[in-house]
Amino acid sequence: MADEPTPTTGEAPATGTDAIDPTFTPPAPAEPPPSPPGDEQLGEGGMRALAAEREARRGLEKRLKELEPLAQKYQEIQDSQKSDLERLTERLTAAEQRAQQAESAGLRMQVAAAKGLTPEQAARLQGATRDELEADADQLRALFAPPEQSASERPPQRTPVEMLRPGAIPDSDGAAADMNAWMRRKPPTTN
Repeated sequence: MADEPTPTTGEAPATGTDAIDPTFTPPAPAEPPPSPPGDEQLGEGGMRALAAEREARRGLEKRLKELEPLAQKYQEIQDSQKSDLERLTERLTAAEQRAQQAESAGLRMQVAAAKGLTPEQAARLQGATRDELEADADQLRALFAPPEQSASERPPQRTPVEMLRPGAIPDSDGAAADMNAWMRRKPPTTN
């Protein structure tokens, strides 16, 4: 029996009770999962290694999903353990950034107003200093300047109508109304 060749399936020779039982069928070898196109060139050993790597990656991705809430909790704990000075320093840095942005926007609006630009044009101004912003505003005005009109092309200017009187003043000569005269002219009424 020792001289018998080993089966080519890669399994050990049957021993013990398995050798005696004629109904025994060896388990089928595990088939590797289907591989994407192009993996056939790897051969059997490469396919097994690739399948093992893919399985390991799936396991690590699952483990990563399990650890994400723990990392978030750790960050919350770290934030809660920061000293008041660290928290105030972070808030100060954020406030300084907002102040710098507001100052930049204010300077941009000042230059735009001085140069006669619309708010939409002011938003397009570029530059870090007042001089750079003014130069950019001059270029922008030159690009969008309205064409010059001659005096004959201008619409006529309207002048206000003079001597308008409000409706509360009577059409009389402007004398004060005499209430007694009005009462005498009024027809008598009976109650």
